[in-house]
Amino acid sequence: MSDTSLNVDLRSDSEVDLDLAVAHVQGEGVIAYPTETVYGFGSLPTTKGVARVQALKHRPREKPLIILTPSVQEVAGLVWNDEARLLGSAFWPGALTLVLQDSRSIFPPGIRSESDKVAVRISSNPLVQRILKKLGAPITSTSVNYPGEPPARSASEVVEVIRRLNGNDIMLIDRVRYQFLSLLRL
Repeated sequence: MSDTSLNVDLRSDSEVDLDLAVAHVQGEGVIAYPTETVYGFGSLPTTKGVARVQALKHRPREKPLIILTPSVQEVAGLVWNDEARLLGSAFWPGALTLVLQDSRSIFPPGIRSESDKVAVRISSNPLVQRILKKLGAPITSTSVNYPGEPPARSASEVVEVIRRLNGNDIMLIDRVRYQFLSLLRL
């Protein structure tokens, strides 16, 4: 299978047409993008977007996706206790994921767990920040990997994972730096 048959759009971060990436996401498309830690698959946090990413990853609904958000305001409807506010203000943007209560069912199943919790991060990756700001909304996120294998850490690994997953119509945005990932449940 060739890269073109995968419909992979591979560019460096200095060449990314953000309008194209945003339009792809708004059209319920999936993007593969760098985060602070590894590459992620993302979509709109809608029922259809979540279903596309879960189908691509062969991921059960019981294992929710996290969301990357451009700001705290985008997820203000979640339950923020004092500890979450303190941690978010100290470590965001960054590789910290907070698990917060979604008692008003703001997010659909597949993002919201069966116990009504949602995992949230504000990314420090400049490219992700630019995409989120232009989109004006959160996106889903899950690591780019074949089930049970380590996540992709390079664009060539992403292309290989997409091939193995039989993915299509995925826009790949290249460049990444790595840092330690933290997950705190609140």
